[in-house]
Amino acid sequence: MDHQALAQLLGNYGEFLGAIGVVVTLIYLARQIRQSNLAAETAAIQAFFHSTESIALAPLSNGGLMRKGLANWQSLSSDEQVDLSSIFTDWASKIHMGYRLYLRRVLDAQTYDGWEGSLVSILKTPGGDEWWSNAQLLWPTDFRNQIDRVLSDEDTEILPWDEVMPWYSSSNIQ
Repeated sequence: MDHQALAQLLGNYGEFLGAIGVVVTLIYLARQIRQSNLAAETAAIQAFFHSTESIALAPLSNGGLMRKGLANWQSLSSDEQVDLSSIFTDWASKIHMGYRLYLRRVLDAQTYDGWEGSLVSILKTPGGDEWWSNAQLLWPTDFRNQIDRVLSDEDTEILPWDEVMPWYSSSNIQ
């Protein structure tokens, strides 16, 4: 075998080994990207659930205000309307974040539907309905349409707020 043939053979082996190296590198990068995406999705879900703590705790510290406002928005003073509007705005904003995660397939439908149901049950009350009719323009059209679709869908079973948490029933206001 002469030098030129040997050089050609070694060149062919080098190209083959280089191609294997490229394939191995691509597989490694694909796995790294997948792991990175899973980590980002996990962080997004954790952030969503952490953020929902405030809406889960709001009824505990504002029970009387919520009962009164859910029964009749107009029965609230201006200051009470501002306070309750702040709670409802926080609630709807957290559900909107969940909606965005759901659209990106980060949050599963069953989990999103449960949180969406908590907002819709508020909005089905007389006070919640009045608040939503005034405040809904704070959110993007697709989210408003989603909430309005659920509110108007007769096949969607969303329990009224006072059935989900009977201690907030307007009949229990003192």
